[in-house]
Amino acid sequence: SIDLNLERRATLGIGVLFIILAVGTWVASIVALATRAEPESSKASLIVSAASLFCMIFIWLPKPWIAIELNSSVMRGEAACSLACIYLTIVLFIGSLIYKLWEDGWWMDSAVAILLGFFFLYQGWEMIAWARHK
Repeated sequence: SIDLNLERRATLGIGVLFIILAVGTWVASIVALATRAEPESSKASLIVSAASLFCMIFIWLPKPWIAIELNSSVMRGEAACSLACIYLTIVLFIGSLIYKLWEDGWWMDSAVAILLGFFFLYQGWEMIAWARHK
């Protein structure tokens, strides 16, 4: 049906965007490690990332339930995207906090982001596999 085809295309698009996010995360993290780029660590960045984290979690909470109720892969993709944003914000917050408390921990932010890239890759692969499956 048209709805299923539209859902497949949307899910495929979200999956491709997750793959691009994984590659972008890896490239940015590797460049940051190679250039010894230190994370920004200020009270403002800690406050903004903490407030953002609270809001994002509040917005994300109903999405997995809605995806199940609607049996929608697009909504599952939306929930996964929201969760990815939450993970990135956690990395930002913890990276800033670690650097504020331990200046030699400048590399932690990028190292954790590289690991996070594998989560993005997995999510993208799963969505693309679902969209291509009969």
